[in-house]
Amino acid sequence: MSNALTDDNIKKFAAAWYNALDIHAPMEHCLEFLAEDVEMNFPPDPPFTGYDGFRHWYGDIIVKTFFDENHNVVSVTVDKRTDEQVDVSVVVAWQASWFKPTGLPEDAKSHRTSMNAFQK
Repeated sequence: MSNALTDDNIKKFAAAWYNALDIHAPMEHCLEFLAEDVEMNFPPDPPFTGYDGFRHWYGDIIVKTFFDENHNVVSVTVDKRTDEQVDVSVVVAWQASWFKPTGLPEDAKSHRTSMNAFQK
């Protein structure tokens, strides 16, 4: 049986993951990408672990804050590989909009970010 952790499959996984974030896919679909003991850190948000941590970060912060998101995968580099695990560095160009309440009434215009994120 061939190893599913090929470079091509890893790139497809990364593209599918970021697409799920872009479209604000349902929570259960996003959880299919993650191990139950997942550990994530996306500063300035505090790090989190597990499905419950992801549910809070994604459902209470990301989906309720950002819209018009685009994650464009710039590069996927395999740093280390075993039969069971791959350490990967990803550069993703991320753009997103959000409304930042400033009191009443809220801002009349949305805010926009555009940056390269370096993730492992």
